This record gives sequence, C-alpha cells and structure tokens, in this order.
Amino acid sequence: MDCQVLNCASKLLKLNDTDMKKSKIIQQLQSPISYGFGLISAVESSHVAYLSSVVSCLSMKTLKQYLSCSSVSSSSHPTSSPSSLSSSPTEPSMLYQHLEQCIITIKQNLIVNGNQTGIRSDLLPSSVSQIISHYQQHHTVIPILHSEVTSQIYKQRFKNNVTNAQQNGDSREAARMLAVSAYGASVWKTTTPSTVQSTPSDTHYQIAAKLALGVPPVSLPSDCSSCHKADACETDPATSSLLQLSER
Repeated sequence: MDCQVLNCASKLLKLNDTDMKKSKIIQQLQSPISYGFGLISAVESSHVAYLSSVVSCLSMKTLKQYLSCSSVSSSSHPTSSPSSLSSSPTEPSMLYQHLEQCIITIKQNLIVNGNQTGIRSDLLPSSVSQIISHYQQHHTVIPILHSEVTSQIYKQRFKNNVTNAQQNGDSREAARMLAVSAYGASVWKTTTPSTVQSTPSDTHYQIAAKLALGVPPVSLPSDCSSCHKADACETDPATSSLLQLSER
C-alpha cells in the first residue's frame, strides 16, 4: 500500500527515481499535511492503529475478561517470551503479545538520541497489564488515541530532523523545514479549488510541491547560465532554480 501511494505521488508531482530514493523526501511526503503531504505510512502507523482499535472495544465484556486473564497469566510467568506463539494457557495470548509489541514499538518511535521523549501520560499505559485500568481512568482519550499518538510521534520526528540539520551545519535544510512548517505555509495544499484564483495548474502545483520538498522544480544543466558558475546548479539546485525562474 505504501509503495503504491508513493508511486502515485511521484507521478503526480513528477519526482524522479533519484528523488524517491531520498529518505527525507519520503519522510516528508508521509508526514502530516501541516509540513508534509499527509500520505501517512500504513506500515508505520499500524501499531498505533492496532492499539487504538483494541482500546476502542474495551467496553466489550468478553474482550475485557480475555485481557484480564492474559494479564494475570503474563504476570505469573514474567520469563515468558513475548514472541512466543505457544497456545499453552500459561503463556501470554497472541492478543497480549501483539499489544505488548505495539506499546514497545510506539515507545521506540519516541526515542531520540538514546533518550525517550515524553508522551502524554494519559495516552499510553506503562504495560499491557495496565491497559484496562489505564483507559478506564483516562476514557476521554479513547476516541482521539490514534490521532494524538500519531501526531506526537511525527512532531517529535520533525523536531529531531530540524535539530540534526542545525547541529550538522545544514542551515539551508533547517530553514526549509522551518519555512514549510510555519503557520499558514500549508494552506495552499488544503485550499478548496472553488474558483480559478484558488485552483493552481498542475505545473504550478508540481513546482510548489518540489520547492517544499527541497527538490529542484525544473531540470537544469550543471552550470548556471545566469552567473556562469561551473556546477552551480548541481551544488546549489534550489537557489539556482529559483534564480532561473525569477529571470523568466
């Protein structure tokens, strides 16, 4: 699914194969619309989606009893392997294992430079054994669990990318990321094309999207025809592309 969505995006935006091999471009395409293009990865969000779907059904008596029995079984056998698929009643159930893996993966996605960043305490239980009591106490977060956890993960990832760019001395990349995430910078992606003035042409949309992604909007030769500097377009594609466009 993710590959099909990205292939479609590359064709619509006219991104080449080299562009689609860059992790930062893929990551921005799959980021929220406020600074990306909203093509959220089904694979990356699957753990949050699974946890949210189970939590939304906790009001079901059968599920609650099943999780309670699994929690008791797991706490009685702490050495049980979380990857075990044994059907023995003394082993954690498959549902318990899946939920445990979901919580572990979500927490891992919030680790930055070896340190786990904070997540709202009401969103995530400390362990599967606490899942029932946790969401009974914080039942108001159940309807928004998926969106809130996903939002926090992407926000933390974005902050980390900006920090890394700044620490690596890549001021242009840091400035680009701050620019595309600024207030109102994403309005052009969500504006309803109800009039001619609010409906960009395909070419205009592709140029705007490429600039937001840090990709040269048009194909240029290696040398800049304006400043006549050798390899100017290759070493500084964004700036040279803008210069070319402004002079037309």
